[in-house]
Amino acid sequence: MRIEREAGAVSSDANVADGRTRGAPPLIGHSIGHSRLNCVVLKFGSSVLGGAEDLRAVVTEIYRHVRTGQHVVAVVSAFLGETDRLIEEARRFGASPGSAHAPGLIALGEKRAAALLAI
Repeated sequence: MRIEREAGAVSSDANVADGRTRGAPPLIGHSIGHSRLNCVVLKFGSSVLGGAEDLRAVVTEIYRHVRTGQHVVAVVSAFLGETDRLIEEARRFGASPGSAHAPGLIALGEKRAAALLAI
């Protein structure tokens, strides 16, 4: 099993009405209060998530990092072939490429994988 790893900072910036920018500080290597957070981002694509039977290996990889004291952000894709199946289903029901509702249907693949991983 090939697991993609990407360590990086987690931050967000939001433009406020008066033009100023505010953001959360990056979590890696920066002090927040008196503690330092150690965070890793793990991305599990469809090459790793062939189906629900692969979730056990993904959970094992996540907990391997948790046991070392790292905070984990897990990013999951839909199971292998799921996005294509959902796109085809949307087309069968008449969705055009610009359909407002097709993206919601197609996103169900990622939502399903994430929910099953969280269980």
